[in-house]
Amino acid sequence: MTLNRVIFFGCFMSDKKFINNAVVLSLSCSQPYAAAVAMKGDAIHIMNAEPKPRSTTKIKEWIESKLERWQDNNTTFFIDDPTGTLAGYGYHISLEDKLHDGAFAIHSAIKKLNALSSSGALTKPNTGNWDIPSSLINHRVKDTGESYYQIDWKNLQDLPRLMLLCVHAMTSQDVLQTNYLMQMYSFYDEGDELPHESMFNAIQNRGQ
Repeated sequence: MTLNRVIFFGCFMSDKKFINNAVVLSLSCSQPYAAAVAMKGDAIHIMNAEPKPRSTTKIKEWIESKLERWQDNNTTFFIDDPTGTLAGYGYHISLEDKLHDGAFAIHSAIKKLNALSSSGALTKPNTGNWDIPSSLINHRVKDTGESYYQIDWKNLQDLPRLMLLCVHAMTSQDVLQTNYLMQMYSFYDEGDELPHESMFNAIQNRGQ
């Protein structure tokens, strides 16, 4: 069996946490941006963030030049790519995804960001503007009593958007479970019997 390019390098279960080290690349920003992020204990550390070229070819070259290092460092690579042009180079992540409970990822990320910030469990680089003006995120409550956030996407700056993606990547169970399944099935070639198929066939054969 062969592996495709989507390879998981990080550790899903290390004590209470799932992912220890990650690189998050976003193409939803006004310019492509990438951040290195780590989870240590109960805290998330965004260690650096830098813009990337406005060229798919150059971004692919950058990714491929880093793969070996990320593998050596047990680093998981996430891509926020609404175009799909980099599909296969990392794990999909988006603030506009819907989670298993029906909520949008952005709402969950904002809640977790607020909790991490208030408890001093989120560190960011000293350079750049990571602040999110309160005027850009308005808390609303539906008639059903469900709360949500109304986001001014147009004026949300690149670094705050990247920060929310990092929080989502490091804490969301949806991301972790989806990526686990992607990794598990990436070991199988087309035509191979998959785990759930093997189990189903074994049960079926026992009844014959």
